[in-house]
Amino acid sequence: MSRGRERVVALVDMDCFFMQVEQRLDPQLRGRPCAVVQYTEWQGGGIIAVSYEARAFGVSRGMWASEARALCPELALARVPQARGKADLTRYREASAEVMQVLSRFAAIERASIDEAYLDLTGSARHRLRDLRGRPLPAALLPSTFVQGLPGEPGPDPGGKGVSWVAFCLSGESVFTLLAMGIWVMFSQLLRAATGALGA
Repeated sequence: MSRGRERVVALVDMDCFFMQVEQRLDPQLRGRPCAVVQYTEWQGGGIIAVSYEARAFGVSRGMWASEARALCPELALARVPQARGKADLTRYREASAEVMQVLSRFAAIERASIDEAYLDLTGSARHRLRDLRGRPLPAALLPSTFVQGLPGEPGPDPGGKGVSWVAFCLSGESVFTLLAMGIWVMFSQLLRAATGALGA
């Protein structure tokens, strides 16, 4: 195995983080087109996060709220609090700390930003692989997990990318990488269960 390929490091990127924090604080925002704005009152404020329901109307980050409401009149807005003329990110930092605490139960973590963290899963992967030696990974572990960049559902693969990717993973130097992805599947299931309460 080539040097540098022995470690299993995952990047956790919390999807639509600022919006989800606001939806947790105000459950009425869930399932609705909504966005988070900050700083200025001019044009309704600048949008920094957008729900998937609002994205369907063409609303995106970087827009002014007035522009977004022209596309989606039903758009609900949550505003980042301010303190002394600056954005007060306390509620988001606290929510981030909750998630980081959960992540730290499973692996060594390095926080990359308020909504991103690197996890070193090497120890967990090696331990789990030792337990699984000679036994296949159960397919039942895969019902709601996918690999970013690969098709989420079975279908045509005109470029043959999926085939070539699997072939690469099955090459001698990449077997650990492939098996470690199976460990990530298991880890992600545990993580979903552990973080489920945070959205309540």
